[in-house]
Amino acid sequence: MKEHLTDPGVAEKLTGNVQIERHCPPKRILVALDPSQASAIAWEEGLIFSKIWNAKIEGVYVQPWLWAGNSEFGYADPQLTAKMSEEIIERLRRNLGIKERVVSLPGDPIDEIVRWAHSNRFDLIVLGTQSRFGLARAFHSSVAEAVVRKSRVPVLIAKKPVKKPERILAPYDLNSRSVFGLEFAAACAKSMGAGLRIFHVAPIPSVEFSGDLSHIKKSVLSGLERLPDSQRPRKIETQVAWGKPIDEILKASLESDLVVLAARSRGFLEDMILGTTAERVIRYSEASVLAVPEIES
Repeated sequence: MKEHLTDPGVAEKLTGNVQIERHCPPKRILVALDPSQASAIAWEEGLIFSKIWNAKIEGVYVQPWLWAGNSEFGYADPQLTAKMSEEIIERLRRNLGIKERVVSLPGDPIDEIVRWAHSNRFDLIVLGTQSRFGLARAFHSSVAEAVVRKSRVPVLIAKKPVKKPERILAPYDLNSRSVFGLEFAAACAKSMGAGLRIFHVAPIPSVEFSGDLSHIKKSVLSGLERLPDSQRPRKIETQVAWGKPIDEILKASLESDLVVLAARSRGFLEDMILGTTAERVIRYSEASVLAVPEIES
């Protein structure tokens, strides 16, 4: 049985959640950079959000180890790796007009982006994402999706920068595990002066249905009534759709500037083949996606 926002345990989560105020609006934003067009979009969107939130923005470029030598297994060449990193960062600065600090790190991009963000207490990671479909997507998950899986801070997947987001979509399944995502979406909308649309997808009824959705909308809004004023946007609307959650969320994203939703892990095999709801929205959403984990201290 699903837990609704009116459940005591959920109400307790909604009251006094200091994690939201700590991370939204973010004070420090980290943008993952590389020579791709997706990275350029990420930097542009990171700059937009940093201005809206008056946050400090930095870049990070991770250069995988380069192998050289004539031994049987080869060896890592730190000097060659560092030299290539310097050249790429200089090119990024020139092409994107970057004046802010950019850190260069060697190693695995996924691990190093997450490690650097956590160890330096960033509030938000921004990444671009490359288009990939079919089996290539199922068996070779993008860096963005892998960072979402591992990160303990929110991750913004940049799709199409909007100068001032005005329409924030918050998919919500009436389950206590997605409460944090809803709270974060409300806080984002409040901090940006944007409208919040809470979007719930219900399964198609197997019996004749009267069409009265008021009880579902009431369950959704009851949670936001418990939010403090500092996290409550002025414009809130609820919408209930029938059908498959992924399909309906993607349709709704066409009319949104930003999608904010909770990201939670599944088992490895299920995650690899099917992906979580967050990952599938990240892949196909037309709007940028802010994936929010259960944030730790």
